[in-house]
Amino acid sequence: MEIEKIPLLFFFIIGNITIYHALEQRDFVKNAEYTTGMVIDIAVVDGARGKSYFPIVEFIMLDNKSYQFKTNIVNPGYQVGDQVGVRYLKGDLYSAAIWHHAAVWNRVYFLSFLTVISLFIGLGLSVRRK
Repeated sequence: MEIEKIPLLFFFIIGNITIYHALEQRDFVKNAEYTTGMVIDIAVVDGARGKSYFPIVEFIMLDNKSYQFKTNIVNPGYQVGDQVGVRYLKGDLYSAAIWHHAAVWNRVYFLSFLTVISLFIGLGLSVRRK
């Protein structure tokens, strides 16, 4: 078994970023308010890989005022009129997000995967052909 220094460096860097994002998301879920919103429009963005669909959601915060936000979820499955769960931090419209497990945790899962892969490569545990 041969230890690779560069992948281990990536392991420590990505591992710390993963921990940071996991704690940040945990705190968001723990402290965020929950409400129901409605998809009022779909923003269609043309990109190099085709069209991306971003639902625009309207919801009411604790101050009984109506707010709108464009989600960070690219999903052609949402339609105008759909009811969606919304989480947000009090007084912070920019924190609003559709409450969907994947939307909240996918970044942490992906970073965890990269962390594990870099650890395996760094420790020389990758499959090598001779």
